[in-house]
Amino acid sequence: MEIRKLNGKDIQEIIIGANPERGFNFPFTLLVPVDLCDDYYMIYKCNLPKNYIKGSNSLEEIQKKTLEDKGNIDPIDKHFLCELDFPLLVPAIPRGYEWRPNFLGKDFIHGINFIDERDDILDKDKYVGLPEQIKNMIQYGLEILNDMKPIIHNKAIITGYSEGAKCASHFALLHPETIEAVVAGGTGGAMSMPIKEKNGYEFIYPTGIADLPYFDEEEYRKIAFFYYMGDKDVTDSAAPYFDDVHYIDENGEDRILCDVNGNHIPAVDEYGRQVFKLDENGNYTAKYSLFTDSEVNAICKVFGAETQDRFVNQSNQLKELGLNVMCKKYPGDHHTVFDNKEEIKKDIDNFLGEVLNKTSGKQMK
Repeated sequence: MEIRKLNGKDIQEIIIGANPERGFNFPFTLLVPVDLCDDYYMIYKCNLPKNYIKGSNSLEEIQKKTLEDKGNIDPIDKHFLCELDFPLLVPAIPRGYEWRPNFLGKDFIHGINFIDERDDILDKDKYVGLPEQIKNMIQYGLEILNDMKPIIHNKAIITGYSEGAKCASHFALLHPETIEAVVAGGTGGAMSMPIKEKNGYEFIYPTGIADLPYFDEEEYRKIAFFYYMGDKDVTDSAAPYFDDVHYIDENGEDRILCDVNGNHIPAVDEYGRQVFKLDENGNYTAKYSLFTDSEVNAICKVFGAETQDRFVNQSNQLKELGLNVMCKKYPGDHHTVFDNKEEIKKDIDNFLGEVLNKTSGKQMK
């Protein structure tokens, strides 16, 4: 155990090794405030570590680098950890070149298939049952924390931003009995929804529940959901296919139009609407590989092709289902949205305080 400083706070860093006997094949880090809150919730951080296959010679080296990385601890995670004094669990699950296990996508329902042969070094067998492994990590983390200070809440708050937000949303469909609340930002208009179909379109996991062998609706309805994004955010992993936009930069180089993350983005028409392409059957197909053509077509036909529209329409759908949900936009893009971090933190605290008080009888700090 080490004591490290984060935002001026003393934080205990506890490394937990992989424990197949307890049902998880990957290590994780517990970050625990020295002044741990009496009425704390454990935070499970859905992170996206860097691709460490390039420049590594073994799986052990990749695992070590992933454990040290901890992904991106964003301002909301720091708020929970350093201001509310809640402990943070950060898993160390290595990613591939193209394959994103931290996305928690369809692979874990229909079978794992690596896209790039360079990912074979990861040992596919270790990832089998990853949603259950995450559930077991959460349970083990709660047990460790209970030994440090008796725990009142036996469920976790799961957080994530960007791709991590989708992981949080997806995991809630699979193991809602484990989760007290989801706090997820930069979802790209692709939140999971507890629906099988809408307007004649089937919604399979991770966009919906049509193909899940079991879905615990009763437990899912107990979860509090807080989703947020920037009102200028165009980052969208569920984008329909579009032609890349080429332009010549100030140095005379041919460039492709990208968002702040380096992802390609479509042209806009004279009305400021993004231009996407339909196939010969009038359907949308996927621009990227995280979602299938049928998933992209369903979500875009029903909730809108543009991520900003989709966020609003999905928000309305979740509210119509009677869930405890708040969905809010703040000024900014995928990065500058955190210029509003004080307002975001206040809104999260107020929402969770109101919703969780109904079951815990306690006040958020």
